[in-house]
Amino acid sequence: MDYFHYWGKARPDSEGPPCHLLPFHCLDVAAVGWYLLAPERPLTRQLATQLDLPPENMRKLFVWALGLHDLGKFARAFQAQARPHSVELVAPLPRFAYSERHDRLGAVLWKGNWISWLQDDVLQWPQGQLNRVERDSLSKAFTALMTPMFGHHGKPVNGTGLRVESFFGCDETSDDIEAARHFTADWTALIEVQWPRTFFTSPDWRMRLETLSWTLAGWAVLSDWIGSNREHFGYHDQPMALRDYWDDIAKPSAIRALKAFGFHDSAVPIPYKGLQAWFDGRQDITPTPLQHQAERAELLPGPQLFILEDVTGAGKTEAACILAQRLLSGGHGEGLYFALPTMATSNAMYARLGNLHRHFFSTQSQPSFVLAHGARELNEDFVRALDKVQPGDLDYATDEQSASSQCNHWLADSRKKALLAEVGVGN
Repeated sequence: MDYFHYWGKARPDSEGPPCHLLPFHCLDVAAVGWYLLAPERPLTRQLATQLDLPPENMRKLFVWALGLHDLGKFARAFQAQARPHSVELVAPLPRFAYSERHDRLGAVLWKGNWISWLQDDVLQWPQGQLNRVERDSLSKAFTALMTPMFGHHGKPVNGTGLRVESFFGCDETSDDIEAARHFTADWTALIEVQWPRTFFTSPDWRMRLETLSWTLAGWAVLSDWIGSNREHFGYHDQPMALRDYWDDIAKPSAIRALKAFGFHDSAVPIPYKGLQAWFDGRQDITPTPLQHQAERAELLPGPQLFILEDVTGAGKTEAACILAQRLLSGGHGEGLYFALPTMATSNAMYARLGNLHRHFFSTQSQPSFVLAHGARELNEDFVRALDKVQPGDLDYATDEQSASSQCNHWLADSRKKALLAEVGVGN
């Protein structure tokens, strides 16, 4: 297939395969997203409820879109950023300048081609031909779905104001747009996306999808970070069937990566059983009036705010922890974050919670626990907990780091990881 003539990741050194083919990288990221949206996960259930979709259908829809997150790398302008040796790739075309990031170029390519792809059955659209009103409605729905995916480097992008022909080209051997079209068709057939009719007939449904855009963007960013890790997703520079790569390489690699980074199995919250359970059953531990109130406070459905005020020594921290455990076990959240006013108080809380936070989850769980502030590398406990940095991929341009380069910073920078951990402390 012509889409195997495009690289997605390039190696800055000479060891091993010189590049990772673009279709394979797209499937790596999609595989991570596939498992992060497993039907049993709380996030999946929450999103499916909000969109009134069966979890498995919603999973296929979002993972299909995620698999197209790097369509912009089919641009000949991007492909000229590296010339991996000993691999048959498209030739650079000097007339194209790489003046726009690949994430935005993906949005440009999609905007210019989705209608023709729909009409040519690339997207396997089951609803037949659309009239103008339906097409306009569908355009808004696709924008709501695809914008978080193309924004996988942390900020929204759009496809307006640029011409596809300024970045995507063809020569006597390859056509960039045709290669992207073929990949999209084969990926759509592989994932077997189930298109909901409400996708383009219900403005209310589209509005609900739009309200989830930042959640979807965060899922896409996390999937791309993990799916770009070379230690778990090795380079493959020789073509193979997408189905074989998806089943035999991408999905098993995603499971290994998620296990290594602590995302494979969510920590399981347990019910609050009294302060004595936090302190090895000591009978001399009795709750203060504030803590007793935290034990009895009514928990309501949906978002809620508790404000705890009392004198020094009244046990406000423990009272807050009581509420946190009760909320966790009641399904109101998947983690907690302690925001303190200073680095010193953050360090103190990090040490104080060294064991306490484990009482919020089952003994089989291994909740992630991170410190997030500007001087965290001076905290010996935190430094010992840092993951090793992976080897880097080649950055695309001076102002555009590759996902795995960002992933290096993420693994070592808990200011980013803190909000993904089950328990975080910072200021």
